[in-house]
Amino acid sequence: MVAIDIKDDLRQAVVIAKNEITKYIRGRRIFIIGILTVIILGLFSALPYLLGESYSDPTDVALTFTAFYTFILELAAVLFAATTIVSEFEDRTALVLFTKPVRKWSIFIGKFMACFLILTALVVIYLGYTMAFSMVATGDVAPGFGTAFLLSFAACFGLIGLGMLISSFAKKGSTAIILTLILLIILLGTISSLLLTFADVDSWWCLTDCINAITFNFGAVGDISMTDSEITRAGIVMVVWGIVCSVLAFLLFRKREF
Repeated sequence: MVAIDIKDDLRQAVVIAKNEITKYIRGRRIFIIGILTVIILGLFSALPYLLGESYSDPTDVALTFTAFYTFILELAAVLFAATTIVSEFEDRTALVLFTKPVRKWSIFIGKFMACFLILTALVVIYLGYTMAFSMVATGDVAPGFGTAFLLSFAACFGLIGLGMLISSFAKKGSTAIILTLILLIILLGTISSLLLTFADVDSWWCLTDCINAITFNFGAVGDISMTDSEITRAGIVMVVWGIVCSVLAFLLFRKREF
């Protein structure tokens, strides 16, 4: 009986994920991310040649294209994950959804799956284009794209968990977006910088710093670099962020009422 219940709950989660993805596709947020991605890829592809320069080697391509890629991942996670739960309460659709025989964990997993699939598509498109462009521009691809994909998926997992945590207690979608942006862009970055500057403490635990491992995976940026062990640790830390934030988010979501 337990196995049957779990199977049915997972089926419901898949249905919810499909509905969420359909909602994303019909909404403006995916249009915003799509346009931004096209603009960034277009600029990185054309600007050097318009300035009379060119990419020197595959590593140069990888470092350049992934420099802004991390910001796109963070923004996408904020737009999708930070509103996915709170929107049900803000739009009052939860009044209908919660009256149906659907467990809250099925709803939560379905929404998480939808966010992860959308961000996975972004990862595949962005890194896939980067690899294709590298082949055309330099005739080769920099080593490390396999690791970049794994790190990107870990980053998506961590970012979605954090976004859903904020979404689980926020009152409005706009508030959830602002809070998540402040946390990612201002608070975590500021704390990391202060600890490093005044206490010489490495912020290896910081989610935003770990996401930068995607770029450092291809080589040093200026005078800053990461070792292979540090890159591996960054991937693990991002997964831990995702697990911890997701568990907390679900506990808050489960107890949340109108």
